[in-house]
Amino acid sequence: MKRKSIITPVGTAVWPKLNEPDTRYSTEGQFSVTLRLGGEDAVALMKDIDAFYAVGYEWHCQDQGKNTIKKCSSMPYEAVESDTGEKTGEVNFKFKLKHRVETRRGDTFIQTVALFDGEGTPMKEVVGGGSLIRVRGQMNPWFTASLGFGISLWVNAVQVKELAEASGGTTAESFGFSALEGGYATPDEMVQPNPLTEASSDGDF
Repeated sequence: MKRKSIITPVGTAVWPKLNEPDTRYSTEGQFSVTLRLGGEDAVALMKDIDAFYAVGYEWHCQDQGKNTIKKCSSMPYEAVESDTGEKTGEVNFKFKLKHRVETRRGDTFIQTVALFDGEGTPMKEVVGGGSLIRVRGQMNPWFTASLGFGISLWVNAVQVKELAEASGGTTAESFGFSALEGGYATPDEMVQPNPLTEASSDGDF
């Protein structure tokens, strides 16, 4: 069964890895971005994925010569919840793309994500979390005996409507932490200086 190409509405980029592949968990490298949508945009994309899932499931049933086959337990989207566990009405859609691909015949090819600004001009700026983007990607159906049938979302290109700079990860906020009411506060004399902040304040960078 063939993949289906899609172009998403504009949403918020969460933990984007679009400029360089992430190699922490895979030597092949992987690009990724979670696109956060809300309202009718989220509902429409979920319906599109669900409809393609249904068609793909029937196709793979026929391909396996069975009436039913095992289904993967997860979908490439999930509802966003607040810190208290309440649904916010937004949905996260998880897109990925393998950087280095080896085919069954032993061939190897390299994939990258094409990045464009709001006017459609290629760009090299680092796309940070919080950027407003839309994704040109593919819905990819797959089946394995161990995991069953599932759908994954591939990212091929991204257009940036509003660019947010990538954070250096030097503050609590950059890691997603906010202040806890009644939380422990480090005494002033025990506070460790941030070497990046210190260097910046001394004019070294």
